[in-house]
Amino acid sequence: MPKQSPGVLAELRPGPAVVRSVPAPSRDAELIVTMTRGEFRTLMREAAFHGAAEALAELKVTVAAPALLSVQEMAQQLGVSRSKVNAMRLAGCPAVRLGSIFRFSPPAVLAWLEKQARGDAP
Repeated sequence: MPKQSPGVLAELRPGPAVVRSVPAPSRDAELIVTMTRGEFRTLMREAAFHGAAEALAELKVTVAAPALLSVQEMAQQLGVSRSKVNAMRLAGCPAVRLGSIFRFSPPAVLAWLEKQARGDAP
């Protein structure tokens, strides 16, 4: 059953692959396309894929800040005790104080540990 829109006539037919387009003699003339349902599905899939790719490309990507870990979580990640993490903090390991609780940024802690290992400590 043909579906009409201004300037375009499209018809879906069952059967072998038939794609036919008639060049429009002018911009106001109709373009006629005939295709099978499978071809139409493929066309729609490709259009959706390209449309989604364009929409994703337009999104602004924001980088989330790394999570701050508690003393216990930092100790578990490093494989040391909580008292060792507290001793590291007292020795200058970077930490963020939130009230009476200290939080640690893993990248900052690892960078500090590397400096300590190289002997670059202040």
